[in-house]
Amino acid sequence: EDVEAMSVAEIKERVLERLYYDEFEWIKTQRNVRYKHKKLAEGLENILSICPKCEEKFAITTKGREIFCEKCGKLATLDDRYSFVGKEPFENFSLWYDWQAKKLREEIFEDENYSIRSDVELRLPSLDGKSFTRPVGRGIASLDRTGLCYKGWLEGEEVELKFPISDIYRLLFGAGENFEIYVGQKIHYFIPEDKRSAVLWYEASKIFREIYEGQQ
Repeated sequence: EDVEAMSVAEIKERVLERLYYDEFEWIKTQRNVRYKHKKLAEGLENILSICPKCEEKFAITTKGREIFCEKCGKLATLDDRYSFVGKEPFENFSLWYDWQAKKLREEIFEDENYSIRSDVELRLPSLDGKSFTRPVGRGIASLDRTGLCYKGWLEGEEVELKFPISDIYRLLFGAGENFEIYVGQKIHYFIPEDKRSAVLWYEASKIFREIYEGQQ
């Protein structure tokens, strides 16, 4: 009965509220929980895309429990509670992610022509079942307020594929791997030149979609 009287936006807000979970808030209630792995930080370069000191993009590297910027040097060390030692440059990587998402939002709203471009490899689902995907071409992908565009090769033919923002709720992404989009039941996998940028394509698509919805 509630759903019948609710708008789509209200339903979305209710669902997001029920799904919300914060691991860092949870661990504060679990005083005995400790993470002992020696390589806790490795992989975070695939979601932490902006240096908080110099604001260089895709310059983050990791080793063991430490996080570095290729320009600034060491930035942070993870402790056994999965937070940063000394709460620097943030208390935890979730706040770092939120900060960089805010920076990206500011860039996009300040520039109506903001876009992301990259050389990419295009892959489609495998036909033989022996592998997950198969390479079908290379080209250039771009994302802006109008949507996602791919110009390049697809199975030996030169093509231009357009995915309007009205059809994109989010670009899915595999951290440090690719970004993806469905067309009906068919999925396209794009592997960017710098795989660390996959998270940026996801986050930008979310903001562009928000702008589109606000204009309807």
